[in-house]
Amino acid sequence: MLCCTSTYEGFPNTFLEAWSRGLPVLTTFDPDDVVRRHGLGWTAQTLDELSDRLAGLPGDPEGWRVRSEAAVRYYREHHELDRAMERFVEVFAEVAR
Repeated sequence: MLCCTSTYEGFPNTFLEAWSRGLPVLTTFDPDDVVRRHGLGWTAQTLDELSDRLAGLPGDPEGWRVRSEAAVRYYREHHELDRAMERFVEVFAEVAR
């Protein structure tokens, strides 16, 4: 698991690295609500909530499995090189019109 305690970030590359390996994130910062919307890990707003979520992980192997699979799927669908390049081509083609 990757744990992010930042109060402000851009879109962390470390999230992509974790998701590419099936590692969910536990984060206080959820860029564009992507972690929550896609089930890529857990979010927390306070230190107590962060601690509670962390403490609950060993007792929830199914929750881990579901988030791990979602993380890999999300990474492959949105950030693998071939898929990302397709999106770049689409954007450049649109701009060139």
